[in-house]
Amino acid sequence: MKAFVFILILVLLGIIGIVAHLLEAKRLPKKRQRFAERGKMDVRDIYYRFYADSGIEIHRFTNMWGKIAEILKLDPCLLRPTDRFDKELGPVEGHLVEDEIVDLEYVIRDEAKKVSLSFNNKKFGTLDDLIRYLCIQKAET
Repeated sequence: MKAFVFILILVLLGIIGIVAHLLEAKRLPKKRQRFAERGKMDVRDIYYRFYADSGIEIHRFTNMWGKIAEILKLDPCLLRPTDRFDKELGPVEGHLVEDEIVDLEYVIRDEAKKVSLSFNNKKFGTLDDLIRYLCIQKAET
């Protein structure tokens, strides 16, 4: 009897995993579609266009930009500093799976801790706000 219950639990977990994967397979293309009309811009070009005079080191910028894009599962060459967390980078409506923004919060906490910043669930409006918070603070410490 115990073996039957164990197998039943494994089957149910497998079904849940398959359903989650199918939902994810539909959600990510919808999220990426928001950026379909954008031309790609090299990350170093983004730095020189928007951050060269900011005091942010290029290595720190490219590292954080790439890390953020990877967590958000988006092409870093399609992101822009003006992208908003409640719009372009926000969750896809109609999908119940956890969004990458939650994962990004963990990274922000870790990065803030590395440079002795207090995170306290700080909210960021745009990608620019986040980059400046993490990178300029690092440059100043």
